[in-house]
Order: sequence, then structure tokens, then C-alpha cells
Amino acid sequence: MFRFLGQAVRRAWPLVLAAWAALLIGTWYAAPPWNKAAQDREFAFLPAESPSRRAEEKFAEAFPQDGQGSNVVLVLHRNEDERPHLAGDLKFISDKLSPGIRSLAEDDGGLAYEIKSSDDPLFSDDESVKQPEPPQKRSIIARIRTPNTPGAGALLVSPDGQALLVVVDLTTEFLSIQNWSTIEETEKLVHHLQARGEVPPGLEITITGSAVIGRDHTQAERDSVSSTMFLTVVMVIVLLVVIYRAPLLALIPLATVGLAVQISLNILALLGQAGYLTLFQGLQIYVTILAYGAGVDYCLFLTARYKEELDLGNNPSQAAEAAVGNVGAALTASAATVMCGIGMMFFAQFGKFREAGIAIPLTLFLVLCATLTFSPALLGLAGKWAFWPQMGRQSVGLASDTPAKSWRAYFAAGGMERIWDWIGRFLLRRAGTVWWTTVAVMAPFAILGGLLSNHVTFDFIANLPAESSSTAGTRLLQEHFPAGIVGAVSMLLVDPHTDFGAPEGRAVVEKVTDQLRARKDELGLADVRSLTSPLGITEQAGQDYSGLEVPAEVRKETTEREARTHYVTGLGKSERTATRLDLTLNQSPFSRQSIEDLNRMEQAVRSALPAGDRQDSQLYVVGTTASVRDLASVMQEDSGRIEILVLASVFFILIVLLRRFTIPFYLLVSVLFSYYTTLGVCFIVFYLLDPHGFNGIDWKIAIFLFAILIAVGEDYNIFLMTRIDEEERRHGPLHAITQALDRTGPIISSCGVIMAGTFASLLGGSLTEMKQLGFALAFGILLDTFVVRPILVPAFLILLRGGRIPLLRGAGKSVHVPLGEEGYKNGKPTSEPRGL
Repeated sequence: MFRFLGQAVRRAWPLVLAAWAALLIGTWYAAPPWNKAAQDREFAFLPAESPSRRAEEKFAEAFPQDGQGSNVVLVLHRNEDERPHLAGDLKFISDKLSPGIRSLAEDDGGLAYEIKSSDDPLFSDDESVKQPEPPQKRSIIARIRTPNTPGAGALLVSPDGQALLVVVDLTTEFLSIQNWSTIEETEKLVHHLQARGEVPPGLEITITGSAVIGRDHTQAERDSVSSTMFLTVVMVIVLLVVIYRAPLLALIPLATVGLAVQISLNILALLGQAGYLTLFQGLQIYVTILAYGAGVDYCLFLTARYKEELDLGNNPSQAAEAAVGNVGAALTASAATVMCGIGMMFFAQFGKFREAGIAIPLTLFLVLCATLTFSPALLGLAGKWAFWPQMGRQSVGLASDTPAKSWRAYFAAGGMERIWDWIGRFLLRRAGTVWWTTVAVMAPFAILGGLLSNHVTFDFIANLPAESSSTAGTRLLQEHFPAGIVGAVSMLLVDPHTDFGAPEGRAVVEKVTDQLRARKDELGLADVRSLTSPLGITEQAGQDYSGLEVPAEVRKETTEREARTHYVTGLGKSERTATRLDLTLNQSPFSRQSIEDLNRMEQAVRSALPAGDRQDSQLYVVGTTASVRDLASVMQEDSGRIEILVLASVFFILIVLLRRFTIPFYLLVSVLFSYYTTLGVCFIVFYLLDPHGFNGIDWKIAIFLFAILIAVGEDYNIFLMTRIDEEERRHGPLHAITQALDRTGPIISSCGVIMAGTFASLLGGSLTEMKQLGFALAFGILLDTFVVRPILVPAFLILLRGGRIPLLRGAGKSVHVPLGEEGYKNGKPTSEPRGL
């Protein structure tokens, strides 16, 4: 099959090049921009049956007019007690800041809808609520809440008296691009007031809020994409030029992979536009990095065989044909292992993993196709000029029949060859000692990685660059207000047998509220607002900064009326059978502690209900912590499922290719051992970089790292084992191992360095998750390249085939029949084998 493909490429190389060019141009013009085809929402990728997703639907049904989108929060703070300056600062808000923000809304058609009350939750993440259709185009600004607002305005004054909040509620979700212009105009307004000296002396204004966090994250993600892609190209060019010392030869793999990646991104955008895939921002990073890392490796192997064929006297066209025919099967098997391993993510519940399980294998397939067609066509076209300026020498190439000649130019006159030869001879003498020593060094890190594999963080804010405005604003906000204020939680209690508008229903709500108040320290609860405590349970609830002279009776009656409107509702045909509780947690809504606290809060609410009502009552929870809790649960299930599927699929491929059981099992265990070692090192490194702020690796790292390292690690093992089987026909079972290590050492090491360098380009991104993934992937590939593949695998094979493992004697018997004395003598071949 591959010989036929090689012949086709040789005979019709102009058509091959034209076909790829046409495919690139056609998909380029047809595909929409990636930003329009990809979604920005994070929790929308949770399964539809997740509790938080179902709760969002119920809240939308129960409170259809409750605009719960995103917000912009202005933090006004002083380094001293605010109270002596409170009157002046409140006047500045009412006379300058609030009217300025309102004018921004008026310029866009006015506030999105009428302000009905001011005691809504400060932050909310229910993005599914439908807003009433405005009579004309309106601003996305829904309302403006300030400390001057009667009643709930007191909640916007910090307990320590050093900070005030102005909250601008928006109708859009927090990652929406529509928010950007409003945020920018708000920032301009603040800068304008500061420049004109209208801000009271000593008062500082910082901007944060969910919409600002969303904007900063999207900007950081885009910056990471551009910087990572640029660094990837630079890294690949530098490494290829250093290895080949032939600029044109370095550009051929780059052109091949770049072409395939761009076509893949275009196709993915088209599939996303058609609804066949749900793309997400950041997917292009994973696609690009893996495609360049694996694709350049494939081209490197192909080019090595191409140079070998040239050295045998073939012309460039014949050499390209022979290269495809001889290495096509090995490259396809290698690529199939990676595609199959990473493709197992398709079976994940979390949408981002599932879509990556489709997009990445599709890209790798296109890269493989380009390697076997586009790259040899370019090589045939370039001829020996591909090796300029060393066309007349035999110093360019990898893994030829005379490796000493091939590598001497690059590694100090055969130095690299001598290194691999020395390693092979040393392993023959001390295989057991080397194996046990290596395992002993790696084991502590592997054990640590296994113990901490579930120690992950979901902190959306900590993932942002430290210098971003929202990070600084959120940090300041949490200094003066409970950390949970950036993501409040709402509970919807539904009891078909209770009328929460009646005294009996109020009594139930009051009992629940009292239970939460009594246990608030134990539950990690900062505040509760409900039908019976609409202004909360803190000391601030009794304050009023509106300056209005309102009789106590009128104030109480107005508060109760507003509370019934906001906290009591019906579902379906039932009226007033549902009520809500708005909770503010002490800890960050993204923390593991908040998840545990939320679980206890739910249990406390259920236990406070009348015994007869508990069975029929339903409790729905929305908010950041509820979504993070579901994400943690789904991730844990996906992690176990993906790990089993990846291991099983790769193990099956190894058995089919190697036709044995013991060796494939060991190869799988060795790469798994390497993965946990990498994970342990990753924890140590990032902890040492930030001992106080490190809360674990990002939750996406472990799953992506597992799928990639297992698949790519076995990719290299397949090349090694294939060469061992080939060398065994001529050298015997033991010396075949050292011969294969000697012949594949330079090429696989070069591929590992290139792939690790490609992954290391992720370190240039501004998001923490990209830095962690880049380090982990680069370290893991280098560990596999220079420890697992050249030490752990050959040492075990020597012990196994030498009969030095009593329990496995006979398990290492080769499936090949040696050629006899005429094939090898004293471990030295009588004729040179060809191939990789």
C-alpha cells in the first residue's frame, strides 16, 4: 500500500502539491473566524444532566424576570477608615460616578430594564435567564447599585469601613465579547474623573467583577495562542536548523505541518459553524502544539530514510518513493497509537475533553497524510538542494546505514554514536543495577504524583496573569469583603405542599435561616438573605446610607413587600411553592473548602425542613461553587474513564504490533510510571515557585497530560521495538537490543528534543494552566526520551531475554527466527539491515 503511495507521489507530485494548495485555499475562504465558531463559556460544557445545569433551568423558570448575567464592580477604597470620609465619598458616587455610568447606558438606548429592587445577590452566574424583550435597542447595563440605595445599599459598605462598592449589572454572560466596550467606557470614565481631580483625595478606584474577569481571561487566552504559536514555529526552526544544518531541509517539515494545521483549523471551524462540533477558545493551542510536536517527528523520520536512499545512489524522486514505501507503515502505526490514545477523550462527559478527543486526532490524521504526500513531494522537488550547503557531503541525515558518518558532523565526530554505544554495552553488563537505580530515583516522585493526582485547582481567577486589572481588583475586593462575594450561591427550595407566601411558609423559611445563622461559622457562611432576612444576617443589614428619612413602619412594610416579590415564586401551575436563599461564602467560590462547605449547607437546609416535607421537597443550587462542584465530580469520573480507555487502547495496539503480552505490558507500565513521576515533579516545581499561593495544578492538566504522555511515550517505544525486531534477525536477541538502541538513539532523541521544545513554547503563554502544561509535557517527553526509552526499556529486555527474571523466563522469546550463523557472528552483523 505505502509503496503504491510512494509511486503515486513520485509520478504525480505536481498534482499532490496543487491538491494540498487547493484544499488550503478552499477551506481558508469557507471557514469562519475561529472566534465566531468557538464558544467562550466554561460551565456550559458540563453535561446537561449536571445538578447545576438543571438548577439553572429551574431558576430561569421560577424567576424569569431576574436578570442574572455578569457585572462590573468598582471598588472604592482608602488605606484608612472610610467612615470619617463616608459622606463625601457617597456624594461623589451619587453626583459623579453613578450619573457617569448611567450616561453610558443612555448613550446606548438606556438601561436594559427597569430597576425593581436593590436587594439582589451581588454576584450571580445563572446565565440561562431570559430577559424581557425591550421596546427598542437598549444598553447591556441592566442596573446600577450603589451604597446610596435604600436598604440593600448597606451591603456595599465593607465591614471594616475602608471600601465601598458600585455594582453595574449587565444582561450578558461574563465571557461575552459585548461586555468589552462597556468595561472600556467605564475604565475611561474613572480615568477621566481622576484626571480632572473630581475624585475625593485619598480615594482609590479599582475595577473588577465577573465581566472584567471574563474579559481578562479571554485576552490572556488570545495572547497565549499568538505567543505560543509564534514560539512554536521559532523553536522548531531553531532545533531543525541545529540538527540538520540545512535551512531548506528545516523548512520542509515546518511547511508540511503548518499546512496541515491550518487546514485542520479551517475544517474544525467549518464543523463548529455547522454544529457538528462545539469548539472552545484554547482548543487551537492544544491542536497546534501536538501537531507540530508529532508532525515534525514524522517528517524527521521520513527525511532520515530519504537521505539513506540518496546515499544508496537513488535519485531524489526514487528516494522519496522508497522513503514513503519503507517507513509509511511505521509512521502510520505510530500516529495511530497517538490518535487512538488521545481519541479516548471523546468518551469524556465534560464537553471540552470530548471535543478535544475529536479535534486533535483529526489534526494528527491530516498531519500524517501531509507527511506521506506533501513532504515527499517537496523533497523530490528540492532534490539534493534540500541539503544545501552540504550537498556533497554525507553529514546530513539521520539513521542511515552508516550512522557514524551521518551524525559525526553534528555530535563531535561520532560523539553521540559513541554515547549510545557505551550505554548499550554498559546495560549488557549492569542491566539489573541500572534498572533498580533508575526506578529508585524515579519512585519517590511517582509516589508523590500518585498521591496528589487529585489535588487540582479550579480557581478561574488564579489562572489569570498577576498583573491583570481584574486580579488586582479581586484581591482588593477580598481584603475588605468575604472572598465568596465574587461568586454568590443561590438555593431554590421547592415544596409542593407549602405556601411560602403564607405565615406557615414564612415560618419554614425563618427556621431554615435561623439554622444557617446559628451554624454560619461552622458552615463557612458569611451572609444569608432570604424571605425573612432580605437584607442579610450581618451587622450591615441594619444600616442605611441612603440619607432618606423614612419612618420605621414604612421601611419594614416596604422591605417585606420587596422580599415577597424577590424571594417567593411558583413553578408551573403551583403558586408560591418555591423560595430562594442567597448565600455568600467565606472562602473563594473556586476553592475545595467552599465545595465542602456547600455540601454541609445543603444538608443543613434539608435538616431544618419539617420532617414531613423533606421527602417531597427539592433543593436546587446555582452559582460558581455549585458549577465547580459539578465540574470536580465530572472530572473525577472522566479521569478514571479516560485513563482506563487510553491504557486499554494503547495496550491493544502494542499487542497487535508486537505479537506478545509481557513486553507490551511492561512498556505500558514504564510509560505510566513516567507519567506519575512527571506529575510529582510538576507539583514540586510549581509549589517551590509559589509556596503560599500554590493550591494544586490546574484541573485540566492531569487528563491532557495522561493522554498525551501515554500515547506519545508508546509512540517512541514502538520505533525502538520495531528496530529491535529487525536487528534480532542479524544480531541475536541480546545484541539486537543494543544495536537498536545505537541506531535509533540519535533519531529518537532528536525527535524527543524537538517535541519537548515544541511543548515548552506553552511556557510563553500568560495563563497559569498553559505554563503548567508546557512544563509537564516538556519534562515528561524528555524523561521518556532520555530515561524510559534508552534505560528502563532496554534494561528490562536484557534481563528478560537473558533469563535473569525467574518468574518471566520464556516470556521474552522472540517471535522472529534468527538467520543463523550467516546472519550474525559474535553479535556483529554480516550484512547491514535497512530501515529505521
